[in-house]
Amino acid sequence: MSAMATPNPSPATSALASHFSAMAPAVAGPAWLTERRDAALASFKQAGLPGRHLETFKYTDLSGLAKLSPQAASGGDIHAEVLKALLLSEHSGAVVVFVNGKFHAPLSKLDRAGTGVSVSNLAQKLSDDPEALEGVFDLSARHKGRHSLHDLNTALASDGVVIEVDRNAVVEQPIHALYINTETAAANNAQLRNIIIAGESSQVTLVEQHIGAPNSSYFSNVVTEVQAGSNADVRHYLIQQDSENGWHSNGFFVNQSRDSRVGSCQFALQGRLLRNDVGVHLQAEGAEIHLDGLYFGNGRQHVDTQTRVDHLKPHGISREFYRGVLDGRSRGVFNGKIVVHPQAQKTDSEQNNRNLLLSKFAEIDTKPELEIYADDVVCAHGVTVGQLDENSLFYLRSRGISMETARSVLTYAFAAETLNAITVASLRQKVRDALLSRLPGGEQVKAFAVADFEDAK
Repeated sequence: MSAMATPNPSPATSALASHFSAMAPAVAGPAWLTERRDAALASFKQAGLPGRHLETFKYTDLSGLAKLSPQAASGGDIHAEVLKALLLSEHSGAVVVFVNGKFHAPLSKLDRAGTGVSVSNLAQKLSDDPEALEGVFDLSARHKGRHSLHDLNTALASDGVVIEVDRNAVVEQPIHALYINTETAAANNAQLRNIIIAGESSQVTLVEQHIGAPNSSYFSNVVTEVQAGSNADVRHYLIQQDSENGWHSNGFFVNQSRDSRVGSCQFALQGRLLRNDVGVHLQAEGAEIHLDGLYFGNGRQHVDTQTRVDHLKPHGISREFYRGVLDGRSRGVFNGKIVVHPQAQKTDSEQNNRNLLLSKFAEIDTKPELEIYADDVVCAHGVTVGQLDENSLFYLRSRGISMETARSVLTYAFAAETLNAITVASLRQKVRDALLSRLPGGEQVKAFAVADFEDAK
């Protein structure tokens, strides 16, 4: 039996597993892909939805998906003016658009990526050149942080973005992938698989942005897999601005070669339930990973972040900094694990999780972990949970600033440090504006934010 399996799945879990399994025949592909999909589907049927019997789902309940009963990806249309408002300002790079889980060709611009790089959608790539993906599709199966939702994605994923970067190629402009969920008659089920193959000494940036229209209900299950060649430089930004009724599971899995550098920055800003899994294999000497993130919860939102970094070879470097802001009756979960394997001498690793609770009803469950099996390493980890500083609030109030605005200014100041990890100026501004829109009195706070933004450029 699979390690992920449960001998007695709940009736809701069993029903939903059958519901998802019925969608499998609609997905086609070459023989090797069919074999992997069949194996993944069998594993998902056996395990069902991840439940609280699993340590990594101890605080996250997915049973509400049974009530949602999402249907197969329906596709749809959006107006060009709507898309224009979502794009990065002055962006001239490739744009890949998906609407309700399906590639939207009319508004996508795949040919603007530049030389030395190929950008395509997964369905087309599997039709035109499936052999190119045989060695990289489902690399996440090797990661211990994988769970049955990732199996479900392997079984059903019908589209996504595929980026192949040649050796020594430098992609100057970020590739912007937009995943838009509109309001539909039935809840939408989007299973998307993104693949980045970065050749030796190449450079590429992917902006993965998820937008949910107000009142839209859906389940987005996304997996992004990165193969970073020797001395490659890959940057990935995830922005989740999902609907208040949107359920979103996102997996980000990385395999790194010698002296490669990967940076991932995740912003979980809105959604009914957001689950982010990060798995990194530093599988050659000198590999370096930087993980930054900000999760923001309000109302009854639930945000769960799980990371695992495996140092497998010497001289690896990992830096991990996540911040959480929780208000209302929201709940945050952070579990970060760093594993230093016996051969990973000279590892340099640091992990930190800081949390700000704005309400007495908000909750955070945080557990940074270190497992060290080598004796010549430098590793550190820490966690803080706190509230707004009363002295700082008094200082702002004494200068005529309302309590609401003062609280928002301090909250923004706490969160804004994560924005500095964004190297794309127009993206940093968009994320800043999205964050301000979540804060009470955001317009009043904007004067402070603009000054901070200008200083950070």
